[in-house]
Amino acid sequence: MDTSAAVVLAVLAALVLANLPFLAGAPKGTALRLAKFLVLYCVWIAFCTVLAGSLPVAEWSLWPVSLAFFAVLAFPGVTWRYLWHARRNP
Repeated sequence: MDTSAAVVLAVLAALVLANLPFLAGAPKGTALRLAKFLVLYCVWIAFCTVLAGSLPVAEWSLWPVSLAFFAVLAFPGVTWRYLWHARRNP
C-alpha cells in the first residue's frame, strides 16, 4: 500500500473510532464512554502498527501526541453528545 493511502486510511479510521463512544444511542455514563474511548485509542494504535509494519516512533512522545490527535478527532461526537443533543433532549 502506498504511504499516502495508508496515512489517509489511518486518519479515517481514527475519525470513526474516536467518535464511536459518543454516537452510540444507549444511555451510558461519562466514565464508561471515556473507558471506551481509551480502548478504541488502543485499537487504533494497533491498527496503525499493523498498517505501518511497526511503531514509527518508539519514543514516549508518540503516546501523548497521538492521544491528543485522537481526542481532537472526537470533537464532533463530543459536541453532538454533550452540547447539541443534550439541548434538544432535556
